[in-house]
Amino acid sequence: MVKIKVNYHIAATKSYFLLLICALMYSHCKNRKEFKQDFYNHSNKIKSEGYYLNGKPNDTLKRFLENGKINSIEIFNDKGVLNGESHYFFKSGHLSEIVNFNNGIESGKYISYRENGNLEKILFMFNGKRIGDAYFYDERGILNFYNFSDFGNQGLLLCKYDTTGKLIKEDGDFYFVDSMSIQKGLKETDTAKIFLLISHRPQTSLSLWVDNISKDGKIIDTRELNSKKELLFFNDLLPQNTDSIRIRGSRFDSLSKVTKTFIIMHNIN
Repeated sequence: MVKIKVNYHIAATKSYFLLLICALMYSHCKNRKEFKQDFYNHSNKIKSEGYYLNGKPNDTLKRFLENGKINSIEIFNDKGVLNGESHYFFKSGHLSEIVNFNNGIESGKYISYRENGNLEKILFMFNGKRIGDAYFYDERGILNFYNFSDFGNQGLLLCKYDTTGKLIKEDGDFYFVDSMSIQKGLKETDTAKIFLLISHRPQTSLSLWVDNISKDGKIIDTRELNSKKELLFFNDLLPQNTDSIRIRGSRFDSLSKVTKTFIIMHNIN
């Protein structure tokens, strides 16, 4: 009778590594990106092409009309959800819309064109709603209306222009809409959470600052904000002895050569 000595420790180690390799191979196959093309049945022309991950669109997906013209170019994240800047086209192949998405929800700048290639409108979207700047153009692509709306899409500023682009009517005069909350911190250090929805009226330039003010009215510190953004969110760490926050804007009108200022005060105590 022959006795066989088995090293169970070595056998278990080999089994572990074998299982690990199989798991890695399965994970690699499961998460592998594949390039796919879909075709129209009767013409055999390309209907769509792009990368897929786990059966869902990933990265860039192009769709085509049966005449061969591009229909859309969409960007998807790893979950197969629209994310980023997508482009949509007329049947002629001319660009129709540029739409920005954030995890499947329309957020960011929206631009639409007429079939002749001229601008139709430029909007700002946030969580699927239109807020802030809105520009509307006539058939020649000349600015006709500018509208600025608050967080609830209530119109605050309306500018109307003639056929040469000259301002002929202005209802309201807004620079920004703000929303602020105070979060109490440790060691008497508080934080102000500030949202600013900023107006970018045509033919004007805007500068914005935030000041922390003491009880005796002195400026403790100040910071200049990026006024080029449509929506600005930031945390303002409040120095001790801060009694109020002042948000001030200065807007220069290139047509009238006039500079106007606008101030909002928030008491924090």
